Amino acid sequence: VTSRQTTDAKKNLIDKYQEDIDAISSNENNLNVDAALALLQLPEHIRGFGHVKKKSIDVAEQKRSELKIKLDKRETKAIEPAE
Repeated sequence: VTSRQTTDAKKNLIDKYQEDIDAISSNENNLNVDAALALLQLPEHIRGFGHVKKKSIDVAEQKRSELKIKLDKRETKAIEPAE
């Protein structure tokens, strides 16, 4: 993983996080609060350097996809953020 790839990946993560914040705030009355909170907590679980960080990003991206689907569904079941 090069420095350029790391910089691009960080920018991409920030852009996606901003999209998630915008989606949650524009739909705050009709969303699954547990999914919204778990979605916003995903960046806290991205750690490491190089291949370790890439793996944590991949796990977070998969979890993000799942949470985005659940975001518009009101469920009472708690959803755990990616680890």
